[in-house]
Amino acid sequence: MNSRQDCKFRAANLQRIHDLPASYRRVMATRTRVKTPRNTYRLEPVSRFSEPKVKEVIEDVLDQNLHGHTYEAVFCKEMSKKLSDVIKQRVKFLGFTRYKFICIVHMGQVHNQGMRIGSRCLWDQKFDNVAEGFFRNGDLFAVATVFWFVLRIDNSTTKL
Repeated sequence: MNSRQDCKFRAANLQRIHDLPASYRRVMATRTRVKTPRNTYRLEPVSRFSEPKVKEVIEDVLDQNLHGHTYEAVFCKEMSKKLSDVIKQRVKFLGFTRYKFICIVHMGQVHNQGMRIGSRCLWDQKFDNVAEGFFRNGDLFAVATVFWFVLRIDNSTTKL
């Protein structure tokens, strides 16, 4: 087709569209094609999660939010919840898919005491893991732990 025939063809198609009822044209204008993702049948994540990156995020968040603060019970109660949410969001922004995250933050006052934190998990050694970060100043300490697990969905029992 040369350019003149192409212009005539476009004009004829435009005229046909304008001959349609207005309600049908509105529906055609608002209709968007929705792409449905195809099932990859992948049961494992594409890449492994990086423990050093998570540890860096944890220590960065703790240092930014706790630097210069002293221990106060009410402050630590609220801040531990906030820090847990912030760390979890920052870890999610690292871009690894198919993982579920659990973040726990313990805070306390420095009084030359000892503290032991223990946890037990049933996980897949190939993909699931844990990272910890620590912050301490003269009067306050914080320990943050992030667990990540491969997200597995059983379609037979899951209801949306």
